[in-house]
Amino acid sequence: MSDSRLDEAKRETVLSAVQPSHRLLTIARPGRVTASLANASNPSTASTAMTVYLVNPSHLSFGVGVITPRWLFVLAGATPAAYGRPQIVDETLEPFDIAGVQAGDVVGIGIHTGNARRGYEIGNAARARGATVVCGGIHATLYPGEAQELGGAHAIVRGDGDLVWPLVLDHAVHGDSPCPMVREIVEHRIEENEETIRQLNALQGRLKKALTMWRSMENAEPTGTSVCHLIESFAETEEDT
Repeated sequence: MSDSRLDEAKRETVLSAVQPSHRLLTIARPGRVTASLANASNPSTASTAMTVYLVNPSHLSFGVGVITPRWLFVLAGATPAAYGRPQIVDETLEPFDIAGVQAGDVVGIGIHTGNARRGYEIGNAARARGATVVCGGIHATLYPGEAQELGGAHAIVRGDGDLVWPLVLDHAVHGDSPCPMVREIVEHRIEENEETIRQLNALQGRLKKALTMWRSMENAEPTGTSVCHLIESFAETEEDT
């Protein structure tokens, strides 16, 4: 994954978090995980003390994969080697043994509308055991606040999770504050918005100028050399200025 794609993913993740419709920071809050790793004998290898679980929820486990959840393998492939091999759990094959989850683990849950309730059960149970819970998928993308309120999620990944997954794990494990990055990204967006507003104001001024000019001009039909004498006369005026 290129740095530019990761940077863009970071930007979109944070920007989606500060929209007025929902004030949800879509980066894992690291407090619980940091505390669980604080007593590790060797902080430099603390990431190896955790297990990453990737869970496809289902209330029914019938032992046969009907529709293989591709996202499990995509995120497994996007998981940095420093965090070990993720434990892939497809509950359509067998139930997730929540008893194996330890404080400091990260549990990623992919949610669509059909399995959302089961996903929330797993999220709440994993959070109660001290794990960091990350929800993604179609349903969580459309209703991010619901996964946080009902599913115990510390973080919501919207859209392409493979782009931001290493970032989420890094924040979850090391407790790095995302605040500087958030400030930088929002400052960048403010600058972009101000430039857009400047351009819109300039356009608004030109439209008002044109309308003032056109009010004093008579109506005219198209000719062989002119389609709309209003627009053409204003274009000539713009060229002169």
